[in-house]
Amino acid sequence: MQKADLLIQNEHGLHARPAANFVATAQQFTCDLVLVKGDKRANAKSVLSLMTLSVKLDEMVTIEADGPDEADAIRALLNLAANNFDVAV
Repeated sequence: MQKADLLIQNEHGLHARPAANFVATAQQFTCDLVLVKGDKRANAKSVLSLMTLSVKLDEMVTIEADGPDEADAIRALLNLAANNFDVAV
């Protein structure tokens, strides 16, 4: 299992469009992916699950990946976040 911390820099947090892009990226991988905020955990391959975390600007989350392509999945999700979740500003 690999983990990576992620500071959310999107102005509106992880709202619907960024969450949908996050899930679309996560679904490209076979490993199990979980997003953790405090004591809450969400399936990173489910928009509805991610939305329950209510992640806002400047909040820290942790990506947990477990499976054969876990390193690639974390790298792709961190890259997506660095590119503002592919959401136009």
